[in-house]
Amino acid sequence: GATMQSTTDSGVWCTVNGPRVAWDRQVVNNLDKDPYLAEDPKLRGHADHIKVASDIATVQAKRWVQLTGMVDQVMLQKPKHLQDTDFKTKAVFHLLGYSFVSEVREGSNPTYNLKAEAAVPVASEDFVSLDQSEVGLEIFQVLEEWETDTKQKEQLLYVGSEFLTKMFD
Repeated sequence: GATMQSTTDSGVWCTVNGPRVAWDRQVVNNLDKDPYLAEDPKLRGHADHIKVASDIATVQAKRWVQLTGMVDQVMLQKPKHLQDTDFKTKAVFHLLGYSFVSEVREGSNPTYNLKAEAAVPVASEDFVSLDQSEVGLEIFQVLEEWETDTKQKEQLLYVGSEFLTKMFD
């Protein structure tokens, strides 16, 4: 595929543009109500289903939503047999389709200082593309060779997510 030459980005163009087809559009139907009384589905968002993809391809994307999130100090329950210095973890923070990984930290109350900034293009002021967007956090224990019988290097300790729209209700 075609590649993009830049000092900050690299990769195949379609991995950037591909997921943006029909971005910022949403079909709303009321199937949770009585299906015989439900209204016809309604379309929300920009009328042009490839508006965002076209704007990216022609370098005309003018509307962006940018969010910043922070994972600071957390309290974890460490296994009783481990000392604080032997209990190593890292955080993975998911925001607007991007993943941000912290440095490995020691102890049961690590401070990750993980700042995440992500931006996505939108085609309309409704931001309907963000209705189903989730913010997520995973905490992994980083295992030493003596802690595992397998080649597993990490063990998931915690995972949580919430729809972005719920966070701003």
